[in-house]
Amino acid sequence: MRAVIFSIGTELVRGLRLDTHSAHVARALGTLGIQVVRHETLDDLAPAIADAFRRAGADADLIVATGGLGPTQDDCTRHALAQAMGVPLEEHPEAAAHLQAWADARGRPVSATNRVQALLPRGADVLPNPVGTAVGMAARVGTARVFCIPGVPAEMRTMLDSEVLPRIREVAPGRVTLVRTVRTFGLRESEVAEVLADLMQPGRRPQVGTAVHAGVIDIHVHASGNPDEVGCLLGADAATVCSRLGRAVFGEGDKGLEN
Repeated sequence: MRAVIFSIGTELVRGLRLDTHSAHVARALGTLGIQVVRHETLDDLAPAIADAFRRAGADADLIVATGGLGPTQDDCTRHALAQAMGVPLEEHPEAAAHLQAWADARGRPVSATNRVQALLPRGADVLPNPVGTAVGMAARVGTARVFCIPGVPAEMRTMLDSEVLPRIREVAPGRVTLVRTVRTFGLRESEVAEVLADLMQPGRRPQVGTAVHAGVIDIHVHASGNPDEVGCLLGADAATVCSRLGRAVFGEGDKGLEN
């Protein structure tokens, strides 16, 4: 399955806040063997978000979008999804009941501003939110299943775990994506690339790539498939990397130089 991740919010596009949601969602999808093909950071503009839904709906199996489900005028993900689906927004009884229960528990009425959070595109399903006012949405655009959840970190993480991932597991092909990292120091990236050239060929399985930071070169080995098979593949490649790079290797995973 191919997935696209949207992080929605003007504050993200302008660099006022760091997008950590995409990485979190990508890692979670990886545990299910889902191939994330791209991340998109989108401004709070309904036409642009709708276009992004349509594009992803034409070439992906799965879209996970975070953000833009609040009650203010710039929270327009629900409007964009309705545009992409070609349907109107309608008050959803389950979403309205959720808002009312949330307000009753706090002894206050549902404000006119908050009532927009009860609107969903016709045909979309509610994703319950146990920790906030904004319910999520599950729908289809083109070939893709779409899941929209709030951008508030606690709500995003809770709903990803409790609502989105269980639904994806129902249709995921029972695969996993695993990563093994070999950490090296003292070599140039070009030297590593020469020594591992045959392992880094495009299209090879497992995929082998490098990442450089603070003088450390990490060699990432990753593959998707049956858990036992993938574990064997990664183990064999990691052993080959360690053998070829010798004393430049100082550890695996998150181990530091002091280890």
